[in-house]
Amino acid sequence: MAFTFTATTFAGNVGAAEPGVDGASMQVSSIVEEYNAQTADVKDKEKKDLTKITKKHLKDYDLNSLKNSNLDFHDAIVKSLDGGGYFVKVPLKGNSDVEKFNGVSVTFDSNKKVTSTLEVTLKETSNDAAELTSWLNGKKVQEVQFEKPDVQPQWSFSYFNDCLSSQGVSWAVIAALGFLCGAACVGTAGAACAPCLYAGAAGSGGTIGYCLGKALRH
Repeated sequence: MAFTFTATTFAGNVGAAEPGVDGASMQVSSIVEEYNAQTADVKDKEKKDLTKITKKHLKDYDLNSLKNSNLDFHDAIVKSLDGGGYFVKVPLKGNSDVEKFNGVSVTFDSNKKVTSTLEVTLKETSNDAAELTSWLNGKKVQEVQFEKPDVQPQWSFSYFNDCLSSQGVSWAVIAALGFLCGAACVGTAGAACAPCLYAGAAGSGGTIGYCLGKALRH
């Protein structure tokens, strides 16, 4: 199932941009704020336990594109979910932001039983094009091809973009955050949507989180 998105679709769920903050940073901000509101940190012992359970689950799980041996469990994000349950995101080993955007997330109920498994891949097919694919419980739910000219005008020449560019973050990663949550979660919201949890976790920390905060404070 393939989707073609235009620049209008990319910012379709974003409110009017504030001075100095463009549509993309506002959209990422919305995704991250909802993620932070619906998740909480867990204690170290519980984090280790859930990471171990996730590792065991994925060992027996048939991934569609990624290899289990390439997943970085040492860099796993583990959160409790508002209303009960847990969320674990495991990124792919890699050096670039695009490589690390790839990964798998697993959601659990309050008894630590698996409720969903999401696999996400992002590939830059050229300097100006990228492809985002996701599978939920083994079924392909999204395949998006998008080009830099379609999405860059909405977040270029801004504090957000300047910060990201100076840190070497690919344009494709920011575009993928919006596509992953916005398109895959039509009709659902928050903790009910694994792709939005994945996007929120990807955008809440590291360079993206730092640049987002810098843009919104300007």
